[in-house]
Amino acid sequence: MAESDLNAALDALEGGLILFDAAARVLWWNIWFASASGISLEVGQGRSVDEIFPGPEESRLQWAVADALELGISRTLSHALNPGLLPLRRRDGRSLIHNMLVKPVERAGTRLALVQVIDASAAHDRERILRDRLNARFSAVVDGAFDAILTTDGQGHIQWLNAAAVRQFGYTTDEAEGQEITLLLPHQPGLGLGLIERPIESVGRRKDGTFLPVEVSVAPWTSDGRRQLTVILRDLSERKRAEDALRAAAAVSSGTSDNILLEELARELATGLGVEHAHIAVFADAAGQRLRSLAAWSAGGVLEPFEVPVGDIPCAVTLAEGSCVVPRDAQARFPKGSVLAEYGFQSYVGVRFHDAQGKPVGVVCAMDRLPLANPDLAHRLVAAFAARVGGELARQRAEADLRSLNADLEQRVSDRTQALAQAAADLVAEMKQREDAQAALAQSQKLEALGQLVGGVAHDFNNLLAAITGSYALIGRRIQDPEILTILEHGRKAADRATELIRHLLAFARREELKPKVVEPARLLADVADLLFHAAGAQVSCTIDTDPEAWPVLVDTHRLEVALLNLVVNARDAMPDGGSLVIRARRLSRRETRPSQLPEGDYSVISVSDTGSGMSPEVLARAVEPFFTTKVIGKGTGLGLAMVHGFVEQSGGALTIESRMGEGTTISLVLPRADAAVAVEDRASALVRVPAQQRTGVVLVVDDDDQVRPVTAAFLRDLGYDVLEAASGDAAISIVQATSRLDIVVTDVVMPDMDGPTLATRLRATRPDLPLVFVTGHADPGMLDGETVIAKPFSPNELALGLLQHDPNWLRSEEDLNHHHEAGPPS
Repeated sequence: MAESDLNAALDALEGGLILFDAAARVLWWNIWFASASGISLEVGQGRSVDEIFPGPEESRLQWAVADALELGISRTLSHALNPGLLPLRRRDGRSLIHNMLVKPVERAGTRLALVQVIDASAAHDRERILRDRLNARFSAVVDGAFDAILTTDGQGHIQWLNAAAVRQFGYTTDEAEGQEITLLLPHQPGLGLGLIERPIESVGRRKDGTFLPVEVSVAPWTSDGRRQLTVILRDLSERKRAEDALRAAAAVSSGTSDNILLEELARELATGLGVEHAHIAVFADAAGQRLRSLAAWSAGGVLEPFEVPVGDIPCAVTLAEGSCVVPRDAQARFPKGSVLAEYGFQSYVGVRFHDAQGKPVGVVCAMDRLPLANPDLAHRLVAAFAARVGGELARQRAEADLRSLNADLEQRVSDRTQALAQAAADLVAEMKQREDAQAALAQSQKLEALGQLVGGVAHDFNNLLAAITGSYALIGRRIQDPEILTILEHGRKAADRATELIRHLLAFARREELKPKVVEPARLLADVADLLFHAAGAQVSCTIDTDPEAWPVLVDTHRLEVALLNLVVNARDAMPDGGSLVIRARRLSRRETRPSQLPEGDYSVISVSDTGSGMSPEVLARAVEPFFTTKVIGKGTGLGLAMVHGFVEQSGGALTIESRMGEGTTISLVLPRADAAVAVEDRASALVRVPAQQRTGVVLVVDDDDQVRPVTAAFLRDLGYDVLEAASGDAAISIVQATSRLDIVVTDVVMPDMDGPTLATRLRATRPDLPLVFVTGHADPGMLDGETVIAKPFSPNELALGLLQHDPNWLRSEEDLNHHHEAGPPS
């Protein structure tokens, strides 16, 4: 091929060719190089590189040419390492990116150097575009990272840093690049960075001089044979705050008040995350449609409890999925979130918590106006707090259940203890009642025995007195001598005193027939006040205190007056030097303890209280025994209290005595309320007048006592009756059977062989219309209910009144009786 053809072919190449001679001077270059360099071959031929292109980069080409000529070594000069080799231009005037290949060439025994210039502009442009794209992606990743990322050379000089590093440390890029790493890590020398193989904790320093905890991670890499380091500095401030928050949460004592404990947890969570708001909420309804806050910390203070609907809010996602993390733009994602909108929060992190059975019951969440710096850390911290809250609420529920169980157990123990105490008290009370009942039974048996004895004695005395007083009455009707009548009067009075004594005995034995009627205690005390004051004497201050509301009682008025008189006299005798005496009448309150022997009901109390010497326990135990007295001989019979006791019990009441030595005595008569007004006819002692019609009747007198029967028969004959006498029940039956006319039978009650009631039964079997009148010395009135009963001893008038109940026509007036007596007995 001709040289001209070869040159033409070389000129057509898309690349430059330069041929240097052994002296490193240009022999030739092609048209492409002349165009790119802007220097024609004629100008450059015979000149060296440094003469044509003076400059440091061009010297590298000169060195490569020298190595090829002298050493026969080929070299490649790349644009990447030698960006300014030759000042070449593209056709459009832009710099031409090129690489050079320098190699030795042998021609005719002479070593030449051939330089090939390769246009790398298109490849460089493609690389630049790819690099820009990669850099854009890298920048998006690196600059969007929350951690500070920077690169250094092998000696620790900062070559580049991302936006997070600028934001975190406060230095601009120009201020930081080229500086040693100690600018940011004062305790970490640059040469030691490459020795870090795993993350370590260190201390960073900001531009303002403040320090922050950081985690240092180093990744070495090589570029163009040079060692480079990528350094990641992670701010540990949030993690440290989170750790402090967890420690603080763990330190919050479970013994703290429940509300305060939850408020402390909410505060520690907000502090640990560095957020403005944190709250703990539970379902407010069974359907799970609303949440109620248990504790809320916002802007440095505790919020009042509030409720929000679940609806389309982050908490709904949290409850449904277990957790929800929204690092930024929370309002855009949840436009209906009322709390987000109200406070302008842009970030949210929440975790669901459960009860002891694993059932979802609420959420723990945190919110802030700024994006979350470390969402993963925030999620882990909130999850830890949610676990603590769930456990705490489960503990509170368990403690509440335990308290309820304990309270129930304590109540049951208390109830059982009270029941046992009550049972013990009831047992003691029952034992006391039994002891009292046994004592009362013994006393009752003793009194009953005494009563039977007294009743028997009284019967005999009454028979004797009936004969004596009857004889006095008959004699008095038959003589006119005043001297003899005076003697008879003395005898009659003595007999009356004996009769009264016997009545006291019968009252004690409860065998005296009472004549009860309705009595108002206040009125009765007013009626007998003068009598009682007189009996108390001048040295005793006597007061009557009555309650107008005291219940009326059904008693024998005369016996009650006598009983009160006895009590006043006893009280007076107990105060020989004077004292105070109070007589009261009142209702017995339902709250007061009534005597055990009385049934439930309404009662009035008439009491006599003195300030006398009182009674010893021994005397008190025998106070109501008949014939027992502490008075000197001749001052008392010992029947007063016994009579009162018998009268009260016979009236359906009870007698109580309270006494202390040196303090005085109170004796109370507890009497039942009268159910209805009962009037007892006050029979006149004088005989009523009847028409002066002369009429006789036949009366049978039955009495086993030969002294009493004749006197009774004499009374009846004086009254104008025909009288038949019988000494026994059998004799009476025989007389009745043998007599064609018999108008009435007067019979004794207590008789040997056949008593009066039995006789009455026998007679009424054959003569049901035959009237009977009973006379008795001590019989129980209850056994003669509905019968006409006359107590021995009796007067002619009392006998006449008994007959009057059967037929008034049998009786005569007092004048008729006297006239009949003067005229003599009937024929």
